[in-house]
Amino acid sequence: MIHMTEEGDRKFTIAVWIIEEIIFAIMFWTVAADIARGLRWHPAWYLEATCIAFALISCVIPVLRLVDAVKMPWWFNFLLMADVYIYTISLCLGFYMDPDIPWWGFFGHVLSSMSVGAIVFLALCLIEKHSPAHVTLGSNAAIHCYTLMISLAFGGIWEVMEGYVDVLVGQSVMVYGDFDTLDDLRADLVGSVIMVILATFIMKGRTAIDVADTTVFRNPRKKKEDRGD
Repeated sequence: MIHMTEEGDRKFTIAVWIIEEIIFAIMFWTVAADIARGLRWHPAWYLEATCIAFALISCVIPVLRLVDAVKMPWWFNFLLMADVYIYTISLCLGFYMDPDIPWWGFFGHVLSSMSVGAIVFLALCLIEKHSPAHVTLGSNAAIHCYTLMISLAFGGIWEVMEGYVDVLVGQSVMVYGDFDTLDDLRADLVGSVIMVILATFIMKGRTAIDVADTTVFRNPRKKKEDRGD
């Protein structure tokens, strides 16, 4: 694993953040300029709103890192950012609806399910760490089972939300066909299982508390006071 100094880590975070926002700006421009291939299947307002929303969401982790509030493990950051970018770029370029790559939608949903599983897994490890001594989630295997079940539950809730969004806007912007929901639930299962397998490797020779320790929460104000600023 590559170790960087604090200053090097901050510069790397800023560089990645700038590149992220440039990518979202380019995607937004392709939609606004009416050249995005995804406009064949999706309304412009939906693609533009997606670019803006995910551009803002992608700011959260870098900003928290730069103000020394939270430092996330690298595998967590990688999964979340990969999911956000692949979803936005694929939507604007029309990959999800392209008949030449019918498997792309399934792949994208598997990646999204892995991201949800990563959030659930890390949250469970943090709960285990900060719970009273007499309260425990159990063994590593139990945490993997909880990760799988909670991730699948979130997948079901998301599918319900997609259906209601299409009803409210009066257009098919999130559900793409009669079997889309069934296919998405199947992808949820695959993605959740893959994340559980990854979690097994992450926890090899470690406990949930060890994994939780890779996520650092700090009080920036307190840190400045300790430095005497």
